Amino acid sequence: MCSKKYYLVFLLTIAVFSTSLAADLTDISLTVQQAALGNKLALQQLQLSASQGMPSAQFALGLLYEQGRGLPQNDSNAISWYQRAADQGDAQAQTNLGYMHANGKGVPQSYASALRWYEKAAEQGNVQALYTLGYFYETGKGVPVSNSSAVQYYRAAAEQGYANAQYKLGTMYGAGKGLAQDDDAAQMWMLRSANQGLAVAQFTLGLMYVNGQGVTQNYDTAAQWFRQAANQGYAQAQENLGYMYANGTLGKPDYPTAISWLKKAAEQGNAQAQTNLGYMYANAQGVPQDFTIASQLYEKAATQGNAIAQYNLGTLYTYGQGVTQDYAIARAWLEKSAQLGNSDAQASLGYMAYYGQGGAQDYPLALRCFQQAADRGDMLAQYQLAYMYDHAQGVATDYEFAERYYQLSAKQGYAPAQYSLGLMYAQGHGVKLNYLEAIRYYQQAAKQGHAMAQYQLGNIYALGMGIPEDIHLGLDYYVKSADQGNMPAFMSLAGLYEQGEQIPQNIVIAYALYNAAAMIEAAPAHQAADSREKLGKQLTAAQVTEAKTLTRNMLNNNVGLAKVLQLGN
Repeated sequence: MCSKKYYLVFLLTIAVFSTSLAADLTDISLTVQQAALGNKLALQQLQLSASQGMPSAQFALGLLYEQGRGLPQNDSNAISWYQRAADQGDAQAQTNLGYMHANGKGVPQSYASALRWYEKAAEQGNVQALYTLGYFYETGKGVPVSNSSAVQYYRAAAEQGYANAQYKLGTMYGAGKGLAQDDDAAQMWMLRSANQGLAVAQFTLGLMYVNGQGVTQNYDTAAQWFRQAANQGYAQAQENLGYMYANGTLGKPDYPTAISWLKKAAEQGNAQAQTNLGYMYANAQGVPQDFTIASQLYEKAATQGNAIAQYNLGTLYTYGQGVTQDYAIARAWLEKSAQLGNSDAQASLGYMAYYGQGGAQDYPLALRCFQQAADRGDMLAQYQLAYMYDHAQGVATDYEFAERYYQLSAKQGYAPAQYSLGLMYAQGHGVKLNYLEAIRYYQQAAKQGHAMAQYQLGNIYALGMGIPEDIHLGLDYYVKSADQGNMPAFMSLAGLYEQGEQIPQNIVIAYALYNAAAMIEAAPAHQAADSREKLGKQLTAAQVTEAKTLTRNMLNNNVGLAKVLQLGN
């Protein structure tokens, strides 16, 4: 699964800007319900009451006109009836009138006018008006930003039990906006809101349990809150729940359940869910591997600006997985992801610019990308950046700079960087020649199976470079390197067996080793072939046949070179 970190992100709920508040019309509720269903007699009764000055009837007519229920939708008429009720002090009409002005429905959009009506309703304790004024002050809608004022309004509504305000007050405590940061208070208000069923509060409370913010970290409890929000269709909760099941946060990974939740969120357009689901299809987690479906999901998320999806999609185009291979398209997606700061994309874009894939070779771009990714801790980019400075590619040679970035990469365990440091110390490039340091770095890389590091260690021990000669250890490293198909290791071993100075001479084994080196498609194969032909003149036909059999065994991964050489001695 894609790597993921949880952060407590306080989401903004603007319910006030999505719908007007229906009035408490207990006295005429039946009439209003029937009028909304198109009952003409009920509508006439409601209109009569409104014309006679009943505020609740006037408000109800405004609501019917605004929503187009029982009457043709008409914002101007809604405004007219809301205005009449509001002028009589109806707090709900004042609140809805504020909403109409804030959103430019039936009147020119004006936060100043909206503010005036919300303040009138708030003076009467209307919770939605109080909540909305808090939002206005928090975001600077029609007033200067004032988090302390926002807190006052949120608190006034929250203390009346208004769930949205409780949620917002919890976010203010959590972020320390307008008051002292207090995780305990944040958790308390978030819990009150969540217990009323507000999905965003349930989701945020789940995040608090994931992060241990104001509570003891508990993934099971987090999942319980995510599940409550997810069951209400809250996409982010569905995505987080799917992620937890996929990654085994709740125990053993449960891919079917993860896929179920991720699909629900993805169908709602949640980009992270689309990305994670794409990853599961690409990596056959709970579903048959299908790069085509993965690419489709990545593209949906990528077009929404999800940097990970953009990187993954670029990678699919690079290798032609699920899509037709296209370096230009790959490079375009990687550029988008890199611009959003994705270090993997920066490194990949650097390599494409370095090798001229999907566009012209561009060392300056490659250097810039590698630098960006390297500064974010990407070990491959750190290595490649060092390599370019080490070998004067697009920039002047700077061994000190190269050594510094090789070190950063090597400390993260990247074998090529460890090998390169070994090479610098063995050759004295940018550092004082020091074979012991070279050995230390070569060994780090060799333990990870780096063939050239094993080969260089073979040289150091076999030739006694800066240390006492140890031909047996040298042979051991040569063999390990050759077993990985490293041609120079085969050549060095062949030379040792041919010369017979440090080990018993065996020209049949030497011929077999030269023959193996010649069969490896790497330069200088002709040198190995020439050495083989020269040595072959000293062998009988039977010895050549024996040597060729040895070669086949040497190149057989199931046999191993060490075993072959032991048999040949």
